[in-house]
Amino acid sequence: VAERGLGAEHAETIAAVGGLAHALQAQGRSPEAEPLLRRLLRWRERHLGAEHASTLAAMSNLAFAVSARSGGGDLSEAEELCRRASEVYERVLGPDHPHALSSASSLAAVLQRRGRSGEAEKLLRAVLKRRERLLGAAHLDTLASVHGLALCLVPAAGEEHRRRRSKASEAEKLARRALLGRNTAVGRGHPDALDSASVLGAALQAQGRLDQAEAMHRIALEGRQQLFGHAHAETLSSAEALARVYEAQRRPDEADRLRRLVRRSAASTGGVGQGAGSQEEEVEGVSRSSAARRLQAQDRPEKAAE
Repeated sequence: VAERGLGAEHAETIAAVGGLAHALQAQGRSPEAEPLLRRLLRWRERHLGAEHASTLAAMSNLAFAVSARSGGGDLSEAEELCRRASEVYERVLGPDHPHALSSASSLAAVLQRRGRSGEAEKLLRAVLKRRERLLGAAHLDTLASVHGLALCLVPAAGEEHRRRRSKASEAEKLARRALLGRNTAVGRGHPDALDSASVLGAALQAQGRLDQAEAMHRIALEGRQQLFGHAHAETLSSAEALARVYEAQRRPDEADRLRRLVRRSAASTGGVGQGAGSQEEEVEGVSRSSAARRLQAQDRPEKAAE
């Protein structure tokens, strides 16, 4: 309506474009939001300038939409967008500004999804150190950094034994800290707390502490079933993580039974939820790609494309 009455380039039309894009992203419909966000970014670059805060917010939102495409999206473009935004935020606002720290975290999440965990780890440690100093240990943004670093440190299959053990031990400590902090701040059933339970389960599994890993994956699975239903991608990820623990415990019948139950639940509700079905890197029962994508969504400098 605004476009017909005011024209495609009118500020109110563009505000409506941004509002629609934000609504679509909030519903998990990033592919539909992407062309709107590209239009929004072009307009803001022309009319507000490349370094305006609203332009950078649109850039960050577009990076998330690009990386959320089915199958992982064009992560090279997502990295470029995140890096551009991060560099400008740091130069214009300073490295300690909340937007600069959030943008750096978002870039780390993309790097992690691209398999460049070393670069991501270095960036995440720097952001965590700044957030601890500026915000304190219990702030939700600090806890997000703790969780993100724990996820990054969960070792991949095939890593050298000594390094694997060292990384898994640190990942466990960080995940416990994130879980305790999030349980206190937002409650045990909150999606962020369940994410930390899942990562803690993965860190324990990497150390061969399978009974404790099973308990954590059960917490994540049951919480996600209640929040999202049985067919959602996060629920399916938790179910698969628990099934892998069963296999490691030499309980193949229980693993098969759980997988059959998940398939029946998914079929009865018309298929799997958003994000399921893509080929993603699995790290001790956690999809590193999907978990990092959630972190990217949480840590965008401005979630609303106003």
